[in-house]
Amino acid sequence: MRTNEQILSRMAEDLKLRGLATGTQRDYFMHARIFLEWANRHAEAMDEEDIRQFLNYLISDKKLAASTINTYNAALRFLFAVTLNRNLNYRQIPRLKQTLSLPVENGIIHGNEHGDLMPHKPLSREQMVVIAHRYIQTFELRESVIYVQDDAIMVAFFDYSLQSRWAWGSVEEFRVSRLINVSGYFRPLESATRAEGLSLLTEIAQRLFFVIQA
Repeated sequence: MRTNEQILSRMAEDLKLRGLATGTQRDYFMHARIFLEWANRHAEAMDEEDIRQFLNYLISDKKLAASTINTYNAALRFLFAVTLNRNLNYRQIPRLKQTLSLPVENGIIHGNEHGDLMPHKPLSREQMVVIAHRYIQTFELRESVIYVQDDAIMVAFFDYSLQSRWAWGSVEEFRVSRLINVSGYFRPLESATRAEGLSLLTEIAQRLFFVIQA
């Protein structure tokens, strides 16, 4: 069995044989080395699950840009598919959509406890509010969007006990600002509908518009 150093040397040869740009060769080689050092295992004993865990580590712990993570992804695909001659299930190691780079880099979305963003999973109502709230805070829009409305202060939701602790502050600020319904049941764990998402975004946009026009 070849050592990891021998595998990296073979990868360097494979990169040259394919005539890739010098910068691309350097990046792919460096990213593959970082992956192998992080995993601390023999390359030929690893598979898609190891790549997934590493990419999630880059997203959640290192908080790298989507473009950088996709370069790591491409480098590891090359390492396994070309140098190791392995057939990978690419659906298990998808490239990160560039549209996710901004919220990831700014801590607006974090994924689950494993750092998986789960981009195709529906949002709950409380998750929708928290994400919108984090955008407002990140881009310093709070004074323009969130302000207490007197008739909302005394009208609470009947299902506060169902809300997650990490979501309570965001939901409460949106409630007293009347960005979400101020009476009845919030149903925090139910999936948010497209209509609800558009309604929330429209209300936020209208408040920003009024500030700009003032």
